[in-house]
Amino acid sequence: MAAQILPFPNAGGATISPIACFLRIGEAHRKLADIDAAERLPARRVVIDASRFRYQQELISALREAGAEIVLDTEAAELASLAKCGGHSRLAPWAPRDGRPLGPDYFRRGSATDSIGKIAAFAVEGGFDRILAPSHYLGDPHHNNWLAVDREACLRLRTALDREGVTMWPSIIP
Repeated sequence: MAAQILPFPNAGGATISPIACFLRIGEAHRKLADIDAAERLPARRVVIDASRFRYQQELISALREAGAEIVLDTEAAELASLAKCGGHSRLAPWAPRDGRPLGPDYFRRGSATDSIGKIAAFAVEGGFDRILAPSHYLGDPHHNNWLAVDREACLRLRTALDREGVTMWPSIIP
């Protein structure tokens, strides 16, 4: 018996996958804007790093107008990592200005920095459809209870979004 290969449907010359494919924009926003303008960008779900949001407004607007789902990456894992907190993620609105990594206290209830409140306000102001829930590397040798911190942060984020009157859900996308 020979295999039957079914092609994906063609829309505007670009192949649109029925699979939940998310495109991480990253630094390639200019190139992806060109591809989108040529109607050759197949992704309809994009992930935007909080630290790069301000540079990608034009592309995000075009994708939003085309009906794309815009997902916010809070970059919580990067900001909590000593090796990565000094990279581009340091430009996220809730990143500490002293260059130190975000420890568990930044995400806990009663935190003076209110990282969760800042994430919710940023998501609402930016018009995001979804938020990658703030989560961390559970094997971090410096903090052994990230799972409990992440669970609480996700619940607090939901509460903060409810206060803002927003129905989007924090989600973890593999």
